[in-house]
Amino acid sequence: MIHRSLLCDHLLLLLFCGLLFFPFLGGSVLWDFDEGYFASIAKEMYEKGEWIVPTFSERELGDKPILIFWGMILSFSLFGVNEFAVRFPTALYGTATVLLTYHLARRLFPCSSPLPLWGRVGVGTVGTHESPHPVPLPQGEGTVVPEYRLNGAGLRSAFILATMLLFGVETRGTTCDGAMICWLVAALTVYVYGCKGFCDDFIETPSERLEERLAPWFPNRWGVVVLMNACLGMAVLAKGPAMAVFGTAVIGLFLLVKAFPGRIDRNPLRWAAAFLKICRKMRPLTAALTILAIAAPWFVAVGWKTNGEWTKMFFIEHHFQRSIEPTRGHTGFGLGPLFYPITSLFGTFPWSIFLVPWLIDLYRRLRRGSEPKNAYYFTVCWIALYFGFFTLVSTKLPHYVAPAYPAIAITLGVYLAHWRRNTDLAEKYWTPVVLAALIIVGVGLTATMYRVLPKYFPEEQATGIVIGLFPLLMGIAGFIAYRQGGRKALDIVYVLLALTFFSMLFQWAAGRISEHAFHDREFFHHIAADEGGAAPLAVCVGMDEPSWVFYSGLPLRPIDVETLKECRTAPELRNKLIERDKRRPTYLSRFPLPEGRLYLIVNERDNEEAVRPHLGETFKEIGRMRRFMRQYDQLLLRSDP
Repeated sequence: MIHRSLLCDHLLLLLFCGLLFFPFLGGSVLWDFDEGYFASIAKEMYEKGEWIVPTFSERELGDKPILIFWGMILSFSLFGVNEFAVRFPTALYGTATVLLTYHLARRLFPCSSPLPLWGRVGVGTVGTHESPHPVPLPQGEGTVVPEYRLNGAGLRSAFILATMLLFGVETRGTTCDGAMICWLVAALTVYVYGCKGFCDDFIETPSERLEERLAPWFPNRWGVVVLMNACLGMAVLAKGPAMAVFGTAVIGLFLLVKAFPGRIDRNPLRWAAAFLKICRKMRPLTAALTILAIAAPWFVAVGWKTNGEWTKMFFIEHHFQRSIEPTRGHTGFGLGPLFYPITSLFGTFPWSIFLVPWLIDLYRRLRRGSEPKNAYYFTVCWIALYFGFFTLVSTKLPHYVAPAYPAIAITLGVYLAHWRRNTDLAEKYWTPVVLAALIIVGVGLTATMYRVLPKYFPEEQATGIVIGLFPLLMGIAGFIAYRQGGRKALDIVYVLLALTFFSMLFQWAAGRISEHAFHDREFFHHIAADEGGAAPLAVCVGMDEPSWVFYSGLPLRPIDVETLKECRTAPELRNKLIERDKRRPTYLSRFPLPEGRLYLIVNERDNEEAVRPHLGETFKEIGRMRRFMRQYDQLLLRSDP
């Protein structure tokens, strides 16, 4: 019975992920900056047969580790070089993360019985997925499962994560965060399953000795520690060594909480002593050797092949400098410590409408020590670490805290399970309040779409209104279900509406909007069709889009407007590019400047200010397209033979 339930749960989750993540996965073009950047690097490596050094447009070294590019290279070999193949590995990682979240939630918050997704209060027996032998309860009036035992908490948490907006972006797009989150959750799942303290039959007893208090909360078996750190090693290959630090810090912070149960010790010496004992207990030598065995071979290889240039670029420019000063203007809109809480309201939508009652319930359970209190401590440490650390970092982007979303989904799923059976600790009036908030969100979103979309996509105003109206309809339908069937009816209706909203947004609306960027392919066909013998040289004036490299199939060289104004002929422009290429990393010197016909990609304003006055007789316009989400045209100019 237990194994059959596990099989049904997995099949149900695979069905959900199959419906959410894979349909129309290749239906939209690569219009996001990062997505085009990663796809272009993977395509370049695939075509050159390169497995070690990521390069972008033969002009710079890729600024991310190798795991995401290996996945896309393998996908290209199976499906060809196209948008579906670009996104397929990330969708697989998203599916794996959902399954891991399911297992993590059902271990932290054990189920009373293997019932369906939105189960009911168990009567008659108490059992768990982990324990195949239910303990009989005396039959009689009022016999219920203990409050902390929840039906379907794992499935509920996994479904919530799968339908969060930011997680959908990370899963249906191409980012290195999808792989990193997957391996981080895998490491924490191994940790939780390896701890005696998280076993369903564990009874915690008070102890004066720190070693005895910590003993149940770290795996004793060497193999479990190795497997956990091997997963962190894969996370390092996905996004860098900091990921191993974060995974270890989540566990370390939880152990520090367990070192001082029920009180805050103000003696710094005791904190220092506890910290050192925790570090020793976490087997740092085993952890370091395991992570190095997984990740070090590639890091050493890429450093050796590039004479240390990639290593310097990655660790100094893209790690240290981002922590002390904002990059690309990502300062958090001046919101300071409110940036991540506010952006997470959008990232966790449509479940963020339950934010206030969820936080009230969570706070009261922590304060009362509600069971399973250690599961609450662990998930709160996970969330607090990511939100706290990245609030202090200068560069701020919403997806920096996405690794905490599985923990948010778990605690939110547990709250909604309590809410469904009326055992939550928030006031009852919050249910109509959150539905009213959803209606307000729908009204605001509809008004925003009505005003903004005509500026960029006049033909898609109806699409935007439909997207905006859907949260409004969700709120109205929720009110009707709540009045007629109470919380259980509202629960079922909201789940179905969340599934529909996610699919409509990412599979229908994204495809509709993307149709306005499909002209990128035809635009670059003029370059690809050139048969002049030598490879053509394509130059972007000002800012270029990484996806142009992917669709053109050519390395694109950027040039600023001021440098362009100094040129009078095509050979003079070529010489400027040759001089600048000498300042590239030494590794890239193996890619000389193409010697074929010269093409310029320039917007209308720069064409009037820089090209026509100085190079007007040299270049002729052969193509024109409307820049995606811009109010001007992009021109393609070709030099005379």
